[in-house]
Amino acid sequence: MTQYQTKIQALEDYLRGLCRERVGVAVSGGVDSRLLAFTLRRLQVPFTAVHATGPHLTPEEAAFARRWLAVSGIRHMAIRFDPLQVADAAANGKDRCYHCKYALFRGFRDLYGNDAILLEGSNATDGTEYRPGLRALEELDIRSPFRIAGMTKDDIRRLAAESGLDRADQPSRPCLMTRFAYGLAPDAETLARLGRAEDALAQTGLSEYRLRIPETGKAVLQIPARQKPLAHTALDTVKSLLAMEGFRDAEIVFTESVSGYYDRPD
Repeated sequence: MTQYQTKIQALEDYLRGLCRERVGVAVSGGVDSRLLAFTLRRLQVPFTAVHATGPHLTPEEAAFARRWLAVSGIRHMAIRFDPLQVADAAANGKDRCYHCKYALFRGFRDLYGNDAILLEGSNATDGTEYRPGLRALEELDIRSPFRIAGMTKDDIRRLAAESGLDRADQPSRPCLMTRFAYGLAPDAETLARLGRAEDALAQTGLSEYRLRIPETGKAVLQIPARQKPLAHTALDTVKSLLAMEGFRDAEIVFTESVSGYYDRPD
């Protein structure tokens, strides 16, 4: 048995062990949480999903999550969550993700009750990066089956493709709050413009990009270096789409990775 197969076996054994429990699954709409729900259903483990909509998601991300849950026939609940109403998250310090995730999953815990097993889609790769939100999950006893099984992001994408999950190559789109430099307070209007702009940029063929608001206040469009040729080809369209949402003077930068732009420990 290969290392990958061992991880899949560990995941399935863990999930099957929950058959007699009352299980809730947080489904953001990303490939990780969707695969988790998809796998539970394939293994015939009873569960109910919950999805939180709010200004931290782009309009298309939120709509896709709702469509996917509905089309998949997964029993689910949808709640409204606004991180701007969480004072410590809205202050946008380096621990913003801890406060935001704690408030969100505290709400899920209250919804399901303390006797339920709550699952979410963090993976082993997350544990190698600065992810203050993981501490909130531990404090609230929220379980992460992919991390328990040692599955990385690459493992998840591979399993998603092998399992027939749609959009197995779905780009990661973290919470829009992460687009703001630490100490720069987000506001609802700018979040909305960021979300609309990022959704619009998808039509150019770009992926894994981030539209950032650094300390200077001047927007920066961060694009993976591997997509530089495509970006140059679509440059006029990119600039036009940014201008439509008020980011006419946005700087375009190319980096090896678009992850962790601000989320670095001291």
